[in-house]
Amino acid sequence: MGILSIQSHVSYGHVGNAAAVFILQRLGFDVWPVHTVLFSNHPGYGDFGGGRVDACVVGDIVDGLDARGLFPTCQAIIGGYLGALECGEIMLDAVRRVRAASKGALFYLDPVMGDRESGVYVPEEIVAFYRDQSLTQADVIKANAYELEILSGEKITDVASAIDAARTLIRAHGTRVVVATSIPAERGSLATALVRQDNAWVVTTPVLPADQKGTGDAFMALLVANSLKTPGQSDMALGRSVSAIWSLMQKTCERGAPELLLVNEQTQIDAPGTVFEAVVHGL
Repeated sequence: MGILSIQSHVSYGHVGNAAAVFILQRLGFDVWPVHTVLFSNHPGYGDFGGGRVDACVVGDIVDGLDARGLFPTCQAIIGGYLGALECGEIMLDAVRRVRAASKGALFYLDPVMGDRESGVYVPEEIVAFYRDQSLTQADVIKANAYELEILSGEKITDVASAIDAARTLIRAHGTRVVVATSIPAERGSLATALVRQDNAWVVTTPVLPADQKGTGDAFMALLVANSLKTPGQSDMALGRSVSAIWSLMQKTCERGAPELLLVNEQTQIDAPGTVFEAVVHGL
């Protein structure tokens, strides 16, 4: 069984598939990466080499995977940074084809659009695509608080407002689960919430002085892997995933590294040094 991962890739650092593939493999999954962009490094450095992958090439790669007969063995599809609107259309077509071949395959959508510090860094047409086309197809949506505000049209100031915004998406689009990250919480901490229509779990962590890129992509891979490994135990999957990414970030901060120490500190992926528990919201 495998995972189809359609998102960005960088040669240096751990962003997009450069984060997701290693994590998923470390946790025991075959991964079929399809890159939407090929950059030397994250654009957040100010300059980079490379560019978008032509949508025809992205589509050809998906067709090639299908021709190998892989889709019946696909457990999940991850959709992340698109680079171009045409890649979004290819992503949704891949989701339809996988679902037709593999009963129960889940689509995990990471609508990468921006963050509180940088603002929106993708074209408006991609924002509209995520909002108007992809949400209805997703089984699980993972978004930071800023992206969740854009998608829901609601202001997020704390955990309760983040859960309300997540349920707005669930009601409007039929999504099973919304996972919201980087939620402001009490005493300067941050929270991550996994929200369903009838319940929600929350993990709260101390803020780290971290500025590494790709932590959201790494967290998404952790969430997918841990959810597949612990079916029906959303609280456990959330707690394991938050613990792993926080521990990776802590080790990176301790070393003063500019990029997430995904390889050097890979034991944190499946055996985090610090463990956080998910609690039911409202208790």
